[in-house]
Amino acid sequence: MRTPWAEEPPEDWIGRQVKAAEERGAFDDLPGKGKPLQGLDKPWSVDRWLTEWAEREGLGLLPALPESLQLRKEREGLSALIVSRSSEQAVRAVVDDFNARLREAYRRPQQGPPLTVRGVDVEEAVAQWHAARAASPADGPGAAGGTAGADRTHPPHGRSRGRSWKQWLIGRFTRAEPVDGGRRP
Repeated sequence: MRTPWAEEPPEDWIGRQVKAAEERGAFDDLPGKGKPLQGLDKPWSVDRWLTEWAEREGLGLLPALPESLQLRKEREGLSALIVSRSSEQAVRAVVDDFNARLREAYRRPQQGPPLTVRGVDVEEAVAQWHAARAASPADGPGAAGGTAGADRTHPPHGRSRGRSWKQWLIGRFTRAEPVDGGRRP
């Protein structure tokens, strides 16, 4: 296999390619021409480079976060995602997918901040979706109306579910305030 610089040093070949591109005008209409380079006054860091790259490319920084923070952010936006789905089956699929990824994250060794996200109850998510569809005027006059959608937001036995003993125990030992009420000897 022959290289372009087999008979001459690579510096000469590269220089000729740049000179030919300048003559063609390939560098004439570049964005930022005649302007100083941005960010030269700031020290270089990977974090700054990553945020600037994500902004420049129009991407979010979610993939750069540890898995525990990714799942926490996704859990926060799950309600809006559920309401935007077009069918009950799609809502169930979204919630099942999130819960499966959450279970897998709990099974693996933790890296980064602790994983404190709880799963989403599929039936509660479906009830939330039904309530949002019933309240939405975009569904038209034939949509399920009245209070029928609001009745489905509660469990069938008529009272809201309390915390389980595991949730109570975890909350008891992860409080920010001291257990003894803040009294010091």
